[in-house]
Amino acid sequence: MGHTAKVRSIQCDEWKVMLKPDRPWERKKLNERPIYLRSVFFILAIAQSVVHLYFDYDQVALPITKAQNERVTPHARGMSAWISERTRILAPMFDWNTDDWATSIPRNMVLRTSVVCVSATFIYQLLIRRAAWSWSLTFASIVWDVPESPLSFIPPHYPSLLWRSITAGLLLVFLWESSSALFSAYVAGQPIKREQPLSASSIDQNGTLLNGLKSKKEIPNTFAFWELSLITFNFLDRRKAFFTDIDRKSGPAWTQISIACLNNIQGINSRIQTYLNPPLPSSAQSGAAQQPAQQIQTLPRISTPLRQDNILSNPSPPSTRLDRIESNIGALAKSYGQSPTPGTFKVPYSPETKSFLTSSSQKLLASSPRAQKLLTSNGESPPSITPSFPTSKSGITNLIHDYILLFLRSRFGHPFRQSFGLRTSSVILGAPHSNLYQILLSTKSLTAFAVASLTEDPYGRVSNDVPTIIRTYTSTVQTIEAFVRNLPPHWTDVGFCEETDRSAGPDVEQVLQCLRTGLRDLLAAFGQYASELGLGEGEMRIASQVAAPKDGGDQE
Repeated sequence: MGHTAKVRSIQCDEWKVMLKPDRPWERKKLNERPIYLRSVFFILAIAQSVVHLYFDYDQVALPITKAQNERVTPHARGMSAWISERTRILAPMFDWNTDDWATSIPRNMVLRTSVVCVSATFIYQLLIRRAAWSWSLTFASIVWDVPESPLSFIPPHYPSLLWRSITAGLLLVFLWESSSALFSAYVAGQPIKREQPLSASSIDQNGTLLNGLKSKKEIPNTFAFWELSLITFNFLDRRKAFFTDIDRKSGPAWTQISIACLNNIQGINSRIQTYLNPPLPSSAQSGAAQQPAQQIQTLPRISTPLRQDNILSNPSPPSTRLDRIESNIGALAKSYGQSPTPGTFKVPYSPETKSFLTSSSQKLLASSPRAQKLLTSNGESPPSITPSFPTSKSGITNLIHDYILLFLRSRFGHPFRQSFGLRTSSVILGAPHSNLYQILLSTKSLTAFAVASLTEDPYGRVSNDVPTIIRTYTSTVQTIEAFVRNLPPHWTDVGFCEETDRSAGPDVEQVLQCLRTGLRDLLAAFGQYASELGLGEGEMRIASQVAAPKDGGDQE
């Protein structure tokens, strides 16, 4: 009993070598069970990484709604409110019966762990076992006196080991999934601390926020615009402070805010124009600029130069051997081109040479009946020949293209399709990282600041920028609608339907809705001052048409 307990305790110890107390004369041997478990965990980590990248688990979805204003959530009103808010966000992720397979963590954990642990027995045996054994033996020999021992033919596959790998793998996957979900829920919290914006703790509150708006890094820039939106709708004292902050070296605070917000909105027009009219590469531009200055290099001469004397006079007889060969070949080509019957020519040689050429051609025709049929058709059009496999370059290209389309129509070709909505979103919102939140927050904040300036701007600086804002909103909506209406589908989008698939996608539609809503608010607030602001009747009429709701989708 004592020996059995000792053996079990040593076997459960993963990195220690397995000893046999009843056979003290045998040398120590490396335990393969922990090597197998670590190999299974390594395969499970690769599967988790693939799923993480495919479902985009690293994306932090900011809870920005379609409403015009945004209220502060109970994020900083106590620990209990914070925990309840996070529990509400994480509850759908741990629901077994949810419709979204990607966000159902329990189903993903059980399915992924079971499939990987069962298939790992074969993967370990075929691909990983020898390398894992050699690597473990190398590191174990540093600590213990373990000699090199050969592997057994059958790895340690026992029901208990399989059950242990499944349970340990399930706990490991749960740790990964819950950590990712908790981190996403924590990062997605509003930039509020102690019921105040994050920049409120800085000495220069407005300067800190303006630096965040001009930041080149994505995360600080996004949260700075989010904080600006919260200040606009919830902290009126901070909003009024931006109108009166005019003594900065880099310009008034409102000017910097308007420039930062308009850059995000005008970036849509710039990306669309760049996509429709891509610039030439720098090497091509430099080559085009240097081409007039360089001398054009001609191809090497492969024939004698043209005659400069009278071409109607008889040429001089050939004097060298090369001239005689050239003269004979030229006479042969002329006789072939001037013969009345196609395929015949006059041989300016001796009868022996003519009979040799005739017999050679007859042998060639006799060996190829198809060539004989084509060459002896007496001027008739040759019969069409349909080969079983295309031999021309265009035929092979068409065949390859057909097989590619067949693959794209299958379920395995779905990741390689470039759908219409994905292309429009990548161009309008930017790629590889989307600027959706920056555009939405910029539009909301800029509109709210402009409307509030009617009563809160003591210097009247905002009114000078209102025409620019209205024109930017109008041109951006028109550019997006024209781009979506005229963009042709990609050749990989094999399932494209003109009636149903020509839409910009939910993200772009949300941007259009936000721009139209902001444009309606600006027209309602400054419509009566259009002439004083420099806006003509034509511009106001076009802006009113652009701001009109589309099929009631923009109604709030």
